[in-house]
Amino acid sequence: MKSGRAAPQRSSRRQFCTGLGAGTLGIIGIGTARAAAPDLAAIAEAELAAMATRLRRQGPSAGAMLCYFAPEAGNLVSPYAAQVALLYALRAYHGTSPPAALTIMAGAYLSFALDKLMWALEPASAPGRDAAGIGYGAGRLLMRLRDGTILAIPDQYRHPASPAAPARPYSPAQMRQVAHNVSALFVKACPLTQYVRAQDGLVLPGWVLNQPDMSFQTPLDQITGATYQDIHDSWYDATDSYAATLVSLAACWLRSQTEAVRRDWLARNIETLRAVMDAALATQDSGTGLTIATPYSRAAYTLDNIEVWRGLRDFCGLLRLAPTLEAAPAALRAEMSSALPLYSAKARQLRADIDRFCRLPGNSGPGLFVPGWNVGAKAILTPYPANKPAFLDAFSFTFLNDYPAFSANAAARTRYFSAMRTQGLPAPEPDRPPDLWRYLVAAAAPVQDAPFPRAALLAWVARITAQDVCARQRDWRSWWIAESGALIWLCQLLSRPS
Repeated sequence: MKSGRAAPQRSSRRQFCTGLGAGTLGIIGIGTARAAAPDLAAIAEAELAAMATRLRRQGPSAGAMLCYFAPEAGNLVSPYAAQVALLYALRAYHGTSPPAALTIMAGAYLSFALDKLMWALEPASAPGRDAAGIGYGAGRLLMRLRDGTILAIPDQYRHPASPAAPARPYSPAQMRQVAHNVSALFVKACPLTQYVRAQDGLVLPGWVLNQPDMSFQTPLDQITGATYQDIHDSWYDATDSYAATLVSLAACWLRSQTEAVRRDWLARNIETLRAVMDAALATQDSGTGLTIATPYSRAAYTLDNIEVWRGLRDFCGLLRLAPTLEAAPAALRAEMSSALPLYSAKARQLRADIDRFCRLPGNSGPGLFVPGWNVGAKAILTPYPANKPAFLDAFSFTFLNDYPAFSANAAARTRYFSAMRTQGLPAPEPDRPPDLWRYLVAAAAPVQDAPFPRAALLAWVARITAQDVCARQRDWRSWWIAESGALIWLCQLLSRPS
């Protein structure tokens, strides 16, 4: 793996989404669909029921854990995947009331996730033991989560990093480097990349499972190869996106609540949501205005920045409610109300920056998207070929996040639909789902633009559910639990009159 400084490394979250080559995908013909139309309502209900199964099975003491789909102690899980699974499912019911099971899950997730944000980095005032049972002495650097959970920063390492490898203490010089690295990487109110389920009711950041890890004592400007991957997987992955989608999920969930619940919840949490929104903006590049994937990366990804733009828009919607939050102190209501113009301006500017640095020029306005911008080389990241599924990613994200991309350039929209039609629909495989989120825009397209006949999309859904791909992957605790939400949304789109 190449250094993030020399050649920006794609986020591992994005590798899961976009790393499929055309040769690995079976293609469903779009003109020969003969399968009977599936019962879309039943499919969506079954998928939602599967998402809720563990909540019913484990009971409320471990209820928050279902949102991470970690059925056993030691499972590593992705907060981003849980967030977008719930977010996509909620957006599927836009304009209607979502099922109660879904809103209960989303509410449980939000309570849990906001408690588990990184909140402070401070030296220990006295010896003690952290939440993982690791002893520490006075002066040892500690991470404190918002709920008060204390986690000691590792003072030893394994090489290679594995539970079976012998652990060796850091030297004093290495420990100083660890403290420097951790301080440089800390972003208040940012979710961590992964959590590990230690036991029922206890969840710890993913790096606790793999610590001690040698990557913590490698100077940040020398991180290459395996050490880059170690820090990347155990500390951050898409700082900007993780935080922004958490804000968007809160806003989407609140729309499903009564006005009284909405006001009470916001009065208690709006300051925290502002901190999370600021965490999404913490890596903003001064030269381009784009957010960078991690505090040590040089890559500003288009997909992440579209999610940050949507997070800003959603947060502004919450700030507009500030004057109505009677349970909040008057000073807080005034502070949040006065913040609205600031975040509105940030959203407008970020949209302009995305169109400037993450798109190729078109004849009548910004054209096709590129994967992102290398802030070190001051150049675009290499575009994907039109015959690769990843070529469609940013186009798909404009729909998923309601990003207004093509009002001035319909030709670019037409080009994406043409590429989608040429590529065809990917067939599900036994060990991976077909990235359903990428094709929601096709199901939502007007008839005159639609790249596939409705019958072909229905046949595709029937094949996917017949193989039970999503549920199998969810049990396998992979990133693709996000597909559960995408499947529900797809079914809702296809249920609408054509």
